[in-house]
Amino acid sequence: MLLYPVSTYSVAPDFYGATLFNTDYRMKPGKEFMRSVPYKPGAVVWVSFEGKQPRLAIIARFWRDMIDEERSIEKYRVHVQNKNDDAFSRRWRYATPEEIQRGYELTEMKEAA
Repeated sequence: MLLYPVSTYSVAPDFYGATLFNTDYRMKPGKEFMRSVPYKPGAVVWVSFEGKQPRLAIIARFWRDMIDEERSIEKYRVHVQNKNDDAFSRRWRYATPEEIQRGYELTEMKEAA
């Protein structure tokens, strides 16, 4: 995946919002699951790992992560923005919907302050 400077991307809207924890995680058929995932590769989102400051990240890929035999959730592979640079890291991390939602929430709180 070719990574351009962070400033050239626009941030995707928060698709999870407050409804994330009301989401029905029952197993969906493959094509329906692929269509229902809100963030596709190339989307730039806010993400917060371990409660740290939110940073921008670009989604490289996503897949189905099994919770148990009847439920699944999407999981993302992301490249996070470098701390002191206008570039995305070449190293990637796994991000869950909760980490993406937390990133948007922390960003909104920071902007409101």
